[in-house]
Amino acid sequence: MTSFIYGAPFPKGLKDVIEQELGTSIDRVEKIEITKGKLRVFLSGATEPVVRGLKVLGDVTWPTCLGCGDYTALFADLSVGSVGSEENTNTVIVRTDAGSRIFDRLVKKGGVRAEELGDLAELKRVAELKKNRRDKLSPAEREFLGKGTVLGNWLNHLEQSSS
Repeated sequence: MTSFIYGAPFPKGLKDVIEQELGTSIDRVEKIEITKGKLRVFLSGATEPVVRGLKVLGDVTWPTCLGCGDYTALFADLSVGSVGSEENTNTVIVRTDAGSRIFDRLVKKGGVRAEELGDLAELKRVAELKKNRRDKLSPAEREFLGKGTVLGNWLNHLEQSSS
């Protein structure tokens, strides 16, 4: 079985980390989740996922992720993620009319079940952590790493136009 993430083969760095950390072939991987600060790897034939801290991904984390403070994809019509959600659910943030039309269509066709999310505290907490991580970088690091992200480019534009 070939393992895929978003329709593409496993990136080599991730493949190496999984194989070294788990001591098994990447071909046994059926699913990978990153939830609640943990890497969860589901292997064929196993009843429980193998769980590791996210620090094992340190060397394969994209540098642009370190410079990005945009945890919830602020410029997206819709953002989807599991932080702040109950088990086996996702939180969807609808930001635009286009996003609302898409989401409403999915609900109407039965593609998703929607209910109002009462408490956004966990989502806000994690978004703030990501923003604060970016703020710890030097201005030169933020500028360099930010060039690889849409938000980074926008923030650089704002900084330059305000000076």
